Amino acid sequence: WKLGRAGFRSVQSKLGRGDLTKVLRKVDVFSSLSFAQLQQIRDSMTEVSAAEGDRIFRQGDVGDSFFVVMAGEAEVLRKSAEEGAEEVQIALLGEATYVGERALLKNEVRAASIRAHAGPLKAMRLAREDFERLLGPLEKILDADRRAREGRAQKEADFIESSGLANASRES
Repeated sequence: WKLGRAGFRSVQSKLGRGDLTKVLRKVDVFSSLSFAQLQQIRDSMTEVSAAEGDRIFRQGDVGDSFFVVMAGEAEVLRKSAEEGAEEVQIALLGEATYVGERALLKNEVRAASIRAHAGPLKAMRLAREDFERLLGPLEKILDADRRAREGRAQKEADFIESSGLANASRES
């Protein structure tokens, strides 16, 4: 039994994996990754379902996962450090939005809570350990991206300097 490229893409789009790859491309942390690396990440993600009011994570928890909302809405709640303070909704996340990318960068506590809002929520989860298993520590990727950006900026500066435009002005 064989599945051609068109058939594979059809099945993939029905599963929402193609859309997930597009969303991952928009995440700052993943912007420098190749398409193949994004596919590896996508394929390592697991589905998380939550009923209305269920929490995906809580403010103050140590973050270790990143989430992409695939269906439904997620409510972002924050509680001030004040004694007895109530949680306040600070944002709503819809389909194709993401949350928790900082958990891939650092082992720090969550700055807010996330819970399913106005119905069930379907999200895709990527654990830091899976990300690092696939691509190595994130710091290496971010450092390589920083070096590439700095190299491009230096080439642009060198071009401007060699063209005699360094002291030019757009004003007439």
